[in-house]
Formats: sequence, structure tokens, C-alpha cells
Amino acid sequence: MAESEKSITWVVTAAMILIALFGWCFLAGSYNGAYNGELRNLEEITEDMSDEELSEFVNSLSEEKLKEYRDVTIVTTDRPSPRSGIMMFVVTAAVQLPNFLTVIGWHFTNRIWLPIVIIGLELLIFLVGLKMKSIENEMAQPYRRKFR
Repeated sequence: MAESEKSITWVVTAAMILIALFGWCFLAGSYNGAYNGELRNLEEITEDMSDEELSEFVNSLSEEKLKEYRDVTIVTTDRPSPRSGIMMFVVTAAVQLPNFLTVIGWHFTNRIWLPIVIIGLELLIFLVGLKMKSIENEMAQPYRRKFR
């Protein structure tokens, strides 16, 4: 193998890391989008309430729901260009890092298909890497000609 070529192990590891990073971005974006939408609905519900009605509404919410509303960080943008969408994708993933266990738990409870897809892609890349490594080992052995 030439010095400038990357090994199969290096390529497979890089692909798996890339899938894990994109997977986290999708998980964080999905979680943030679900709660962002819920908070927008809350704003619509409470926008016409008087201060007294608003305090009664807040008191009627459970402690767990209030904690969720406080913990969710919302990143908003007017999306003037495609770059801002990409930036929001990355920033949301970074902002949600402290909520890692919550995001994972929420997806296993509400949107199990997304972690399954990510794990499936990781497994597929791993198995393809194993097969490529076995082919590489077979090709490294000298060719034996069969005589009759």
C-alpha cells in the first residue's frame, strides 16, 4: 500500500464518526423542533391572556412541564439563506449537548425510528468495513494457480 493511501480501518472509522455526528445533529434538531413547536403553541395560547389568567395557567402546569419549558433552549432565525439553515443545524446540536441523555431518552420514547436508522447505518458501515478488510487480506495473499 502506498504511503498516501488511507487504510480501510481509517476510512471506516472516519465514516462511522461522521455518521455519529450527523446522527446527533438530527436527534438534537428533532428534539428541539418538537419542543420549539410546543413552545410556539404555548405562546399562541397565552398571548391574549391577562396577567391574572396567565398566572393561573402557569400554576396549573405540572412542575415537570415547567422544568421542560425552562430547560429547552430555542435557537431561532429568519432563515434568509441556506447557510443559516446549516448553521442552525450545527448550533442546535451544540446547544443540546448538555441535554444529551434527555434527547436520547426522548427519542427512544417518542421517535424510536431515528435512533434505529442511525444505529443501522453505523452497523452497515462496520460490516462493510469487515468485508473490505477480508477482501484486502485475500488479495494480499499470492495467487495460486490450480493445476489439473
